[in-house]
Amino acid sequence: DIVRMKRAGYYAVPAAKGPGSVLSGIGLVKEFILHTNSENVNVNNEFGLYKWREDRNENQLEEPLKENDHAMDGIRYALFTAFGKPNKKVWVV
Repeated sequence: DIVRMKRAGYYAVPAAKGPGSVLSGIGLVKEFILHTNSENVNVNNEFGLYKWREDRNENQLEEPLKENDHAMDGIRYALFTAFGKPNKKVWVV
């Protein structure tokens, strides 16, 4: 939690969350060009596993499935909290 991270000497702030923040955050992440190191195994795996809910006709809905998303959530929280709504940026994760 944030208190423990601060005690350990890290700069930590609460993530910006609220109604609609998941879809807004995903939209924000899509505006970035993300590059990851090959050693970021979990992040790299999740890029390929992220899924969206589908209706019975297999049409993709605007609702992410809550599975295989911990690293993606972390990236989304950081970008959404820091920037809100920027133009396309390049980040190395």
